[in-house]
Amino acid sequence: MSLESHLHKEFTKLMKKHWKFIDSQWPEMKPSKYHRTDKKDICDMKHIKEVVVNRLGIIPVFFFLIVLYPFKHHPGPYRNVEKGLLILYHLLKGISYSDMGTFIPQSSFHDIHKSFYGRENNPNNELDEQMTDLLHEMFSNIKIRVLSAKIRNPPLFKTVTTFLDGHDTRGKKIGTRSEDGYSYKFKKSGFRTQVCIDMNGMVLFISESAPCKNNTDGAMLKKMRIQDKIEKYDSIAVDGGYKLFIKQIVEESNLKERNFCCPIRKIKNMELSDEEKKYNEMFGSFRSSIEGFFGEIGTIFEKFNNRRSIRSSDYTTFNLQFKLACLLLNVKKFVDLGVITPSSQHLLWLEDRFDYSHNVDSDIESHMITTLKETSSSFDEMSKCQKRILDSFNDDNSDEEMDELYEVDKIISHKGVGKSIQYLVKWKGYKETTWEDTNNFNSDGCIKEYWDQR
Repeated sequence: MSLESHLHKEFTKLMKKHWKFIDSQWPEMKPSKYHRTDKKDICDMKHIKEVVVNRLGIIPVFFFLIVLYPFKHHPGPYRNVEKGLLILYHLLKGISYSDMGTFIPQSSFHDIHKSFYGRENNPNNELDEQMTDLLHEMFSNIKIRVLSAKIRNPPLFKTVTTFLDGHDTRGKKIGTRSEDGYSYKFKKSGFRTQVCIDMNGMVLFISESAPCKNNTDGAMLKKMRIQDKIEKYDSIAVDGGYKLFIKQIVEESNLKERNFCCPIRKIKNMELSDEEKKYNEMFGSFRSSIEGFFGEIGTIFEKFNNRRSIRSSDYTTFNLQFKLACLLLNVKKFVDLGVITPSSQHLLWLEDRFDYSHNVDSDIESHMITTLKETSSSFDEMSKCQKRILDSFNDDNSDEEMDELYEVDKIISHKGVGKSIQYLVKWKGYKETTWEDTNNFNSDGCIKEYWDQR
């Protein structure tokens, strides 16, 4: 089989395991204590839906409303689906609370916004943890990254599987001085977030957001413990500003020099050769794809296009919003990549006055849970390392592949009750964790062991 065929199969397996929400029914929500039979209409909901569907598409909105939004009832005498669409509209348009007053009272939207992002409703950072897991699991794995690199990368960079760079957003934390977050890029205050994408443009993880001042890209790279986020077969492309910190990371972790690809640098007053200059030019052009991603997220989500400065109550809320934008953009791009066609089920939120139903007794649960010589040496080492993955495909005996069996390492946690209970599983040989229904286990031994240890 060709590398392209293997890549297609890997994407199919990934979807089968982590895209179960596609077949989900709309959740049923238990009425709240102060449930109203009659709901108020939100002004100009038709316009809100048009903006949301034009920017994101059908399935990313369905994903948000099915998987992320319905943790609980959010305040306000409005339909819950429509309150969720207001959250998306606000993120897409990047407008203020007062501007949202066009649709509902400003105070009402503030309460909805605070309920969704606020710590009091996510005391254990449940939303943040869920989005982090989804970024890590839904769109990529090491086999997909290695195959994509071999197929799509230029010859000198066939081992590079990921890009990492800092994204700066004009913004200021309320109650702080502008100079505390000073960005040399904007000449004003800003937030900086490290973003890692794979060869298909999918965001794999982002760092915590921090004020630009005193938070350089290299310092944030070390702080974010990248060794816990990439695989030993990954090679991550970074610019020259990170290079001084790579040696420290290698010394303090299980990563090697070959796990990083960066431009060639010489000591002061030492000239680069013509060949090294050419290499750096090609590297810069190759790595520009992450800048394209930053442009794309700013185009779809005006909140991050830097045309106006953001005012945020804390860095955590801003980080949640940026992470949500990355996750929704991933879903949009993956749907386009896989040519996934919406079904009638996915379209229901577009209907006038559609909402979650209210006829069951259980609370809603989420459904998803250098030198040129040194550079060449690193390339050769990583090529040999990644060859083990590529060789594994040669063991296929036919085009028909049996479902892969995964061995449970341990059960970490659980959620839900009764028949809706799910377990958070760590799999042997994988860094990924997934939420699994009870009937997805071949035996109940690991479940019994989990409960015996509690």
